This record gives sequence, structure tokens and C-alpha cells, in this order.
Amino acid sequence: MNGSRGSLVSTLATVCGLFFLVSSCSWASEEEILEESDISVISFEEFAQLDLPDSAEDVTTNTLANELDSLIYRAHFTTTHEEAEDICREIGNYLPRSQGIPKHDQGLYGITPDTAREFEDSAYGCTALNQQTGRQVEGIVLYPDGAAAHVYLRAYELGR
Repeated sequence: MNGSRGSLVSTLATVCGLFFLVSSCSWASEEEILEESDISVISFEEFAQLDLPDSAEDVTTNTLANELDSLIYRAHFTTTHEEAEDICREIGNYLPRSQGIPKHDQGLYGITPDTAREFEDSAYGCTALNQQTGRQVEGIVLYPDGAAAHVYLRAYELGR
């Protein structure tokens, strides 16, 4: 029984990851977000169990709370194209986002509509579930020509 439950969780994580690349597995809708608070980079890294690259610049980190007091941790920064690829490969399921960045995701990641339109053809995504912590980590990377990559990350706990 335990083996099949683990298999089910793994299957659901894979389905969610694949679905994310087309649309998104939703933690909350934009309308459900009640409060945004700044947090330290260390708080984000500890929650997501992910180290931001040393080359990261213009780093912002915050949390969003919904009406159930669930938190989504977010980070945005610029870095080299190579470092952006490395962090997304570390997360997993690093693939192009063929559908661009839906409005729903723009709000949850903190991506402006103008930025989403400008870079919709260069958007990549990555997503994975850490089965030990029950935390989902997702990212969107935008690759402007000849400029630093823009990385948007979010992490949250899945209901158990």
C-alpha cells in the first residue's frame, strides 16, 4: 500500500509538472491573495531548499498569503543565462513554455503584463515537488537577447 501511495504522489507530481509547462498547477488564484510581505533571501533559500546563484543581481524576495494563511515564497533576480539554466535544471523539468505566461501566472510570479508580452517567445519553465518536504518549487526564466536572464521562482507547501 505504501509503495502505491508513493507512486501516486510521484505520478501526480509529474502530471503537475507537465501541466505547469502548458498552464500552471495552481496554489491560489490572484483574487485569493490577501497580503504580500518582504522576506530575506535566506528565508527563501531555506524554504525552497535552493541556493540562489552568487551572480544574482537585483534580488527581491517576498511571501504572499491567502485567506487560509498559506504562504507562497517568491524570488526574482537577474543573472547570467548559464546560471539561470543551472538553477532551473537543479529544480527539474526545464522546458520551453510554449503557451507563454498566462495572466494567472503573471500575478503569482510578479511578472508585469508588458514583460510577459515582450518575452513570451523566450520563456522557459521548471517545476518539481520535493517529496521529503512536500514543497513545490517552480520557476519561469525569461531570456532577453544579449541581456541578463530574468528568473522568477516560487515555492509553497502542498496540502497533505
